[in-house]
Amino acid sequence: MAFADASGRIVYAKALDPDTRQTANLPDGLARYLATQPGLLHISDPHEAVSGALSLPEGPFLIAAQPIGKSDYSGHRTARSSWASEWTRTLSP
Repeated sequence: MAFADASGRIVYAKALDPDTRQTANLPDGLARYLATQPGLLHISDPHEAVSGALSLPEGPFLIAAQPIGKSDYSGHRTARSSWASEWTRTLSP
């Protein structure tokens, strides 16, 4: 999971190791992708969200991102969140 400020700068990012259930740094490929694709974290419409699949060196990932704000969509959006999960056999049908 990663959180970015309004300029798209990542202010917090952590991963969860599925084997040890301990927090870890983001996979290098995902960190590089987020750093080079600012559009993913620059969503201006409060009703908009993006999602899809990424092919990264560590393997395939599912990803989603959306602005953070009030549930009634009022006020200014000052941060964005993104979530990614490695596509593994446990996620596959």
